[in-house]
Amino acid sequence: MENGAELVSSQTDTEGMETYLGTKLIKAKAATYHDFVREKGEDVAHKDDSDGYIVAYADVNGSFENAYKSFSPKDVFEAAYRKTDGLSFGLAVDSMRKGGKVKLPAWGEDVFIQIQFPDDNSKMTAPYFYVTSRFGLVPWIPTMIEQLSEAWVIVEVIHN
Repeated sequence: MENGAELVSSQTDTEGMETYLGTKLIKAKAATYHDFVREKGEDVAHKDDSDGYIVAYADVNGSFENAYKSFSPKDVFEAAYRKTDGLSFGLAVDSMRKGGKVKLPAWGEDVFIQIQFPDDNSKMTAPYFYVTSRFGLVPWIPTMIEQLSEAWVIVEVIHN
């Protein structure tokens, strides 16, 4: 693939590399490779017009204003990413560990969950969940139904 991500073609291409599991929030839209090249302002002079996604990566502060963009083939993208709604509790916790706010769709608009990590000024000595609502901040323990739900939604991302 010209001007895009090179695909690993054999086992020897990864020799000496370690394996990583990545979790990051991105923005993406379905597109062809030609769309990606045109969006970059380059001339479409090659024949590759495969389906995929234009992917935007936030900077270290979580801003997409000057996002790095790349093209991901459709099958690779869809195997690695999912939308930020309809998540398992485990994926919701991963988001909260990074400062995100999550909720279930049936909850009120002003209700969401976060994790508090104790600091030197905290009376608590271990991390805990808390719920924010119009009534204030309250420690929260998820029910079994909430833990097994596949409907969690990320409502805000705050990069720590």
